[in-house]
Amino acid sequence: MTETKQGLGGPDFVVTALRAPPSTPPGSPFEATVTVCNQGDVGIGTEVALVLSDDTSLSISTDTRGGSVHLGYLPAGGCETRSLQVSPAPSAGAWYVGALVDPYGRELESDERNNTRLHGPMSVGYGPDFVVTRVDGPPSAREGQLLSFFATVCNQGTEPGDAPVELSLSTDTVIRPGTGPLDDAPFGRAPSDTLRPGQCQTLPVQGRVQTPFPSSGSAYYVGAVVDPQASRPELREDNNTHAAFRIGVGDAPDFVVTSVTGPASVQRFQPFPVQVTVCNQGTQAGGAQVGLFMSADAVIRPNTGPGPMEDAPAGQASVGFLVPGQCSTLPVQAYAQLPPQGEEGPYHLGAVVDPNGTVSEILEDNNTSSGHRLGVGHRPDFVVTAVKAPASVREGEPHGAQVTVCNQGTAWGDTEVELYMSVDEVIHPRIGQASSEDRLVGRGVSGLLAPSQCTTLAMPGEAGLPYPGTPGAYHLGAVVDPRQWMTELREDNNTSAGQRLGVGDGPDFVVTAVKGPASVREGEPHGAQVTVCNQGTEWGAAEVEVYLSADEHIQPSDNSGPSEDRFVGGAPTDTLAPGQCTTLAVPGSTWLPAPGMPGGYQLGAVVDPRNQRTELREDNNIASGYRIGVGAEPDFIITAVKGPASVQVGQSLTAQVTVCNQGTEPSGTWVELLLSADAILRPNPGGGMVEDLRVGEALVDVLQPGRCATVPVTGLATPPPPGSQGAYYLGAVVDPRGQDLELREDNNIASGYRLGLGTESDFVVTSVTGPFSVQPGSAFSVSVAVCNQGQQGGIADVDVYLSADATVRPTSLAPAEDFPVGTVRGVALSPGQCATRTVSATAPSVVEGAYYLGAVVDPRNDAVELIEDNNVFTGNRIGVGSREDFVVTAVTGPSSVKPGSTFSASVTVCNRGQQAATVDVDVYLSADRVIRPASPPRFVEDFLLGTVAGVSLNAGQCASHALGVTALSWLPEGGYFLGAVADPRLQRAELIEDNNIVTGSRIGVGLRPDFVITGVFAPASVRQGAAFAVNVMVCNQGQAPSTTDVDLFLSADGVIRPPAGSLPPEDLYLGTVTGVSLGVGQCVIRSRMVNANVMTTGAYFVGAVADAAGARQEILEDNNAQPGTIVSVTP
Repeated sequence: MTETKQGLGGPDFVVTALRAPPSTPPGSPFEATVTVCNQGDVGIGTEVALVLSDDTSLSISTDTRGGSVHLGYLPAGGCETRSLQVSPAPSAGAWYVGALVDPYGRELESDERNNTRLHGPMSVGYGPDFVVTRVDGPPSAREGQLLSFFATVCNQGTEPGDAPVELSLSTDTVIRPGTGPLDDAPFGRAPSDTLRPGQCQTLPVQGRVQTPFPSSGSAYYVGAVVDPQASRPELREDNNTHAAFRIGVGDAPDFVVTSVTGPASVQRFQPFPVQVTVCNQGTQAGGAQVGLFMSADAVIRPNTGPGPMEDAPAGQASVGFLVPGQCSTLPVQAYAQLPPQGEEGPYHLGAVVDPNGTVSEILEDNNTSSGHRLGVGHRPDFVVTAVKAPASVREGEPHGAQVTVCNQGTAWGDTEVELYMSVDEVIHPRIGQASSEDRLVGRGVSGLLAPSQCTTLAMPGEAGLPYPGTPGAYHLGAVVDPRQWMTELREDNNTSAGQRLGVGDGPDFVVTAVKGPASVREGEPHGAQVTVCNQGTEWGAAEVEVYLSADEHIQPSDNSGPSEDRFVGGAPTDTLAPGQCTTLAVPGSTWLPAPGMPGGYQLGAVVDPRNQRTELREDNNIASGYRIGVGAEPDFIITAVKGPASVQVGQSLTAQVTVCNQGTEPSGTWVELLLSADAILRPNPGGGMVEDLRVGEALVDVLQPGRCATVPVTGLATPPPPGSQGAYYLGAVVDPRGQDLELREDNNIASGYRLGLGTESDFVVTSVTGPFSVQPGSAFSVSVAVCNQGQQGGIADVDVYLSADATVRPTSLAPAEDFPVGTVRGVALSPGQCATRTVSATAPSVVEGAYYLGAVVDPRNDAVELIEDNNVFTGNRIGVGSREDFVVTAVTGPSSVKPGSTFSASVTVCNRGQQAATVDVDVYLSADRVIRPASPPRFVEDFLLGTVAGVSLNAGQCASHALGVTALSWLPEGGYFLGAVADPRLQRAELIEDNNIVTGSRIGVGLRPDFVITGVFAPASVRQGAAFAVNVMVCNQGQAPSTTDVDLFLSADGVIRPPAGSLPPEDLYLGTVTGVSLGVGQCVIRSRMVNANVMTTGAYFVGAVADAAGARQEILEDNNAQPGTIVSVTP
């Protein structure tokens, strides 16, 4: 019953997405995923069929049927995604996969012409199929310049193979390989390794840029062709080219606007601050003007000629001199002038660099940025900035969601908030009586919000699933002003997709951390530590596998064949309760994936790699981990750059640069100190245009693997072009000329810190402290410490604010969000001087709750400073109101206990609020530092030991209570943390509700010993090579007597590291105190004569390690090392 009745209502089914593999072997079924939406106004069920066609015309009667699935009821506006197995293609060749919804025309739809979707062609056969998916490179070049590019080649066929990739310049997006006069100009080639089906490889390609003949203009496309001579038989020969990006070729600057940031809303005709970032991506240095424009759409049109003005100018500034590759962020004072016939509402604040076309550039059509959207007028503007809830919940249980709503408009207002459960990221609020595809699961009201004010609402409600109600992963999203009752500056920003959460009964395993060494030799143990958490609602266990990968995309092995990543170890988890985490030591050796080249790799992990466990979410099992160097080379990094806060131009400057060798081989290197206008440091090893200026360099002596050295680097403080005074980054580069072969070459640069360069003052606030709580309207004192880090004395005022969040915004930034509470005027400071002032403040009448104290020095910009954006400081939190506020300040217990034994825990609780009250305190035992109080009916991770009930406290009073508790007899032996929670059942309305939990001392639970070093003592100085005595105090904090050896070391830092594996030792072994016998709780002091046989003189820590060889099983294995006194080794 096929009919078209457009505009008459009814269902309307469309296939919005269809995914299938790019290739498949003959005779093999394959999986396809189809998404069907009902964009009509009536809900009904339907069917979707998949067919295989040898052309682009789809027919259920003539094409090969591959499978079908009934979707069930699909509500108006609803979508459903299904995956199904498709029957094999009839023969080898190119086949299109087609989807037909309502294939037999059984449903009367408002539009019968939009029921199909095509995918393909899909290759059926045996062979590789090479494609180029990406090319990266510079945005501009000179003719004939030698440049480096990176091309990513993938084999999407069914068999392994290799092929070269060739880069060329083209005048258009049609890439034509060849040598004819109309072809493109090739400039570089690189071979790929053998790629397995589905494997990709990113290849470095170098070449000298040549433009096609005849040359036309300066804008070209970088294109890539894999298998350019068609010498490799492939399943498809028509998909080998890729037009990547535009490149400018010539000798000129090329200015682009990369960002425009400003306030979310402003009043009409109001001045407001804007930050515009302009970059020169050309080949020559230059400067330009940048203009701001207010536009009703995303197309910014500067008014450069006769005719009516469409967009309104809002401000301008001079970019200054930029060398190639340099960026500059400019503060621009803008003015909210609307375009002609402009009304209050949303506008684009865009920017145009060189708006009048006065600078000759390589590319002239890339000067405009549409910037960001802002509201202009006198209205509120509500947005949802956060939706927080547990990672998973059972259906019908309270979801415990919290929604943060902000008014980023210019007028006061309040609004309604609704919470929805959705199968996708598009949240559909319920309008009127019409049903929504998403499930309403909570409502709330914001209360009256001032401009820029935010509030976090607890949204009561239960987790209910939208149709079809299948347990799994859903989006918990929120909509503010869902029925659009409030007139806002912007109406298109009221919805937030929130977070993904699992709903149902089942576990949900995630990898939250992968830790290991910075580098390792191939074939050696990698020592990976993988943290796995069960964030589901049921107990469960799973396998964990660790992989080495050339990129961040970890691909576990499966039954279809070997992975492109290398499996290097696996281990099972114990059974984990919901919310519980465990850290596994995963055994395995470090073997490289093909082609096995030493260098930097990702050490990642996968939990439940073969999907053997049914989970609430199946899309969150992989973690890319961290970057590890594999091979036999050094690897230098910079961990710190320290120097003066300011210096005058031309003055001598000395910085302390800490260089570490985190590789596997010893080596020395050079380190270079640079001044840069931004945080991106660009060393200049080959001459040419200089963006960042070298201050000086220094030689780093040979560093053993794992060792660090702090090197002084001295030079003259000369600013880079254009040479103006102000704020610069003082950073460093190790191996600046790339002369050292390292395991990783991408981690040699540290941006350091910002330094003021010039002769002006520079005021900063270093601390702001006040009382824990105050009554609204009451007077209180605030202590503010202010320093002048500049080169000239000066006088500045200091304003103190109260802020609802950690970002303090002075009232000069309209609209005002934070509350001024006091001022100190005329703080006079010489260069380098600091002063602490007491401010008499008055608490404003605000909504009761938690606020931040903050301070702003030079709030009205009266002083010219070297750095103008470091005047704001956020201090401690303070409760404002008349309620109580309970905090636990300490939880202590014994060093260790036996399972099932009783022990005493001491808890100190304080009332930092403004009202006397009584509170309960629960004491917990936790496997980690995060104390999670019980919240029935969910399973709990931490163990409730007992409760101190009815602690009565006046305002400002503290009390300590001892509680007899019992260590659970079935706990696995190991280390645990004592913790406490005040007001665990939320029976008290407090000024601050998120400060009730504290993690206390660590306690060992078990029957084993536990050796610790509590002191290491030696003389203050000793001659190189001479003998000296070391005294060491050893204690057994465990629950069983035992004997241990104690190794003594000299270390250049405070971290004592015994030898590990085949790596050369970092600390100098001095000797061993053998056979120290200790009873439970016993401590002894032992002495040993040793020799100071260090290679170089200087200051060393003398340290000790108990049971360094791991010969004794202990309750805690990570507390055996201790640094002691510092010994000066002299010649």
